Amino acid sequence: MSQHRPKGWARIYWDIVEHFYWAPQYLGLKSIPQRYWVKSDDRVSVPQEMTNPDGPLYRRLRKTNAFWPYVQRQEETFNHVFDIATAILPPSELAALFCPLAGMPGHQGLEALGQDIRPRYNWGEHENITAPDAMLVSPVTALAVELKFNAKTSLDQLAKYIGLLMMEEKNQGA
Repeated sequence: MSQHRPKGWARIYWDIVEHFYWAPQYLGLKSIPQRYWVKSDDRVSVPQEMTNPDGPLYRRLRKTNAFWPYVQRQEETFNHVFDIATAILPPSELAALFCPLAGMPGHQGLEALGQDIRPRYNWGEHENITAPDAMLVSPVTALAVELKFNAKTSLDQLAKYIGLLMMEEKNQGA
C-alpha cells in the first residue's frame, strides 16, 4: 500500500477500489489459472468455455507500485469520491460551498441528486441523456457540476447540461 494514501472517509473508497482491483471476482470477473493456458511461441490460448462468448478478455496492466499513481489521477475515480462527498454533505453545506462559486444566493440548501437523476426525469435505466458529475438542486436553484482532468468539454455536452437545467426549471420552477 502506498504511503501517500488519503486518510479518513475517502480512504474507505480507495480501499474498496484496491480490493476490487486485486479481487475482481467480486465484480463478476474470473481469472483463468495458468494450468489451463496453452503456450505456443509468443501466443497463449485458453479453452473457449472459460471465456466470455459475448465480451472481451481482461488483464491487469499495472503492478502494485504503478497502480496508485495511475488510479488516483483518473477523473472517473475522483468523480466517485466527489459523488460520495456531495452525498455526505448536508444541503446547507453544499449551498455554502457551491452557490458562491456560481454567483448564486446560498440561503437555500442544495440536494445532491447523484444517481437519482434518472427517476427524477422518468428516464429508464439506459435512457438518461446526460449525467453531470453533480446535479445540485433546491426549489429555486439548479447547478450542474462537471469536473475535468486534462480534458475538454464538448459543445454537445454543454448543450445537454443546458437542456437538463431547463428540464429542472420546468419541473421545479427553479
